[in-house]
Amino acid sequence: MLPSLRIRFLSLACLSLLGGGVFGVPALGQGFSTITTPIQVPLHWRHVNGAMTGQRKLGIYVTLGGGTTPQLFEFDTGGNGFYATYSTGSASPWWGPAWTTTGGTFSQSFDSGLAYTGTAATTTVQLFGSSTANTLLLTAANAVVGQTTNIVDTKYTPHEQLWPLPSGTSAPPIEQAFYGDFGMAPKRGQAGIDQLAAQLLYGPAVTAGFRVHASDENPWVQFGLSASDTALATTSFALNVGSGTSPAGVKYYDNLVVTGSLSVTHGTREFKQPTGFIFDTGASTTIHSGTNVQFPDDLTKDGYGKRVKDGALVVVSGSSLLDGDWPAFMTITASSSDKVGVQNDDSSTKKGPYYLNTGIAPFLENDIIYNLEGETLTLVPAFPPVPEIDPAGIGSVLAFVAAALGLVEQRGRQKQSAVTRG
Repeated sequence: MLPSLRIRFLSLACLSLLGGGVFGVPALGQGFSTITTPIQVPLHWRHVNGAMTGQRKLGIYVTLGGGTTPQLFEFDTGGNGFYATYSTGSASPWWGPAWTTTGGTFSQSFDSGLAYTGTAATTTVQLFGSSTANTLLLTAANAVVGQTTNIVDTKYTPHEQLWPLPSGTSAPPIEQAFYGDFGMAPKRGQAGIDQLAAQLLYGPAVTAGFRVHASDENPWVQFGLSASDTALATTSFALNVGSGTSPAGVKYYDNLVVTGSLSVTHGTREFKQPTGFIFDTGASTTIHSGTNVQFPDDLTKDGYGKRVKDGALVVVSGSSLLDGDWPAFMTITASSSDKVGVQNDDSSTKKGPYYLNTGIAPFLENDIIYNLEGETLTLVPAFPPVPEIDPAGIGSVLAFVAAALGLVEQRGRQKQSAVTRG
């Protein structure tokens, strides 16, 4: 276990507030909270859409503006920025009164069909370990968030209204589990609404970035990286650098955070293409055809273009920064229980570039580390492979075991002899 994995829920003593008040958009380096040692915040698994089994997603407990009722928001590494539902009166107690609008507005659409609208606001964001207000772990001052006043599901005609809630007893608006989207994609957000790690300052012993652990029943996200977190591994890949930095001085990255290769093989038929990747805890593994590359229909189930053909081998690789090799970090045999989706939008006006959304799959087998200062993404296997035994060394191992057993047998005879003589 790496030293950074032993860091647990640290107190607010590791945060210091630098100048400025809560309100207004701060200048570079002013008014943001500083992390002086990495901080881990628990995440929480939740079944979605009212099911007790099946698909699960990650949530994080948050309040805004001094609110005293932590609420669960979807933890989403594919979304950019924090979009929290808001309503006047007592309908959104996770909001307190300490916020001000920036004058910006947003219209944030997701591939799921959900569309959020509202106003950008500057406020304090506080992260909690649970639903109780006495588990405060991190305070981020002067953060710009999306104060969301309306959410609709555009898959339906007319659009289904999700927020405001139909009634006070309705289930949460997002898949009946969450009250908004806590986006952590390292790209530039709209209206100044950047992901939280880009709205923090980092002390001299801490590197800007975050680490996601979701390979067991006790998931967490770590804000700030230690020296061990930033060490290169075989599965360390270059982040695609975007343009500019956040107001806190953290670099922006492209929507397709890493470029590698996708190979899909079925019998003698192979599709292999350089591919941009989105690592997305809020989605399932999906190949998106684009204006530049179309995923072939004959490699989809029944040629229908909705998911990869059963039995096809899907291999996702990247160029290692450590040794220059191309290690595979996802290998899937497509099936009805292990689906790889295909999204072929026939409307050229809606198509963007071809890419792969990894979905949550790689997070279930690795810690994934976003080094936002060093421009790297590293996958640390949660289940390291068992070392192979060198066949040439088996004889010596067996000889050692035989010798040890012989020694035990000899000592047994000596002890029995001593008993007999006694």
